[in-house]
Amino acid sequence: MRRLLPVTREGWGCLVLLVIGGIAWGVWVVRNRFEGNKALYDAIEDGDAVRVETLLDRGSDPSSRNRGLAAFKDGFSAELRYAEAPLIRAVYAGNADIVRMLLQYGADANEKTVEGHSALMTAAWDNQAEIVGDLLVRGAVPLPADLDTPEAWARNQMLTPEIHALLERAGWLPPP
Repeated sequence: MRRLLPVTREGWGCLVLLVIGGIAWGVWVVRNRFEGNKALYDAIEDGDAVRVETLLDRGSDPSSRNRGLAAFKDGFSAELRYAEAPLIRAVYAGNADIVRMLLQYGADANEKTVEGHSALMTAAWDNQAEIVGDLLVRGAVPLPADLDTPEAWARNQMLTPEIHALLERAGWLPPP
């Protein structure tokens, strides 16, 4: 019988070490490359501003999106969770302190959701006046998807007077 790989006993040891090394490298890549800002996402969703600030101080990217293998780890919902920027996750959580912190650390005030809506109008539709004000101060603008669709028009009709006034002063909505 002919061997596929002419390997001596010493060669088998090297082959085993090579396989183990490859597996270890793969685990490292998955943990470090694809999980990326998982700790930042978790801290935002937990509402832990101290941990968010610590992670940002240590170099977490306030504008990153995680894609790749981490998206499959917890199922489909994880894919959407990691596809959105940390700022969008903080807007969804309604945490104005964390939104402000992310903006101070360089997050783009004009981030958009996976559906294409701006962080500004996402906060407005959730009646988060403090976050709307912070985003406007940082130069956030509505996107076409926020203003030009029937769904957006209907949502804009339901804005609270306070948020409507903030957006109107910024020049984004006509008076009622």
